[in-house]
Amino acid sequence: MRIGAVAGADGGELLLHALTDNQHLTSIDLSTLPGVNRNKAPNSGSIPPNCFNQVGPRGASALAAALLSNQVLSIVNLGQNSIGPAGVASIASALPFNVSLTDLSLASNSIGVEGCSVKLQPP
Repeated sequence: MRIGAVAGADGGELLLHALTDNQHLTSIDLSTLPGVNRNKAPNSGSIPPNCFNQVGPRGASALAAALLSNQVLSIVNLGQNSIGPAGVASIASALPFNVSLTDLSLASNSIGVEGCSVKLQPP
């Protein structure tokens, strides 16, 4: 499922928290990276204002909580959502407990060296 703007951190947190009980959705794309058919107003070819999700670290924490119980979601794209190192750490803490997620994109999230050095711990 491709989703446009979700009203910042609050909308992202609510949406990602809803994935906790999800039993059908296998893919979610909340990225705001430019590309074909992404974030373009109809017939304009340009990115409309305020069309950035920016789920931030709170949204990443909500996703982490959802990943603890959600065992059907296999693809998550959070590209360019300002999750930062804290968001990566939250998601990483849930990964050892999830068996379904096979593709996680965190491109352009300003995670830096700190976010890249997060270590996965076995459950």
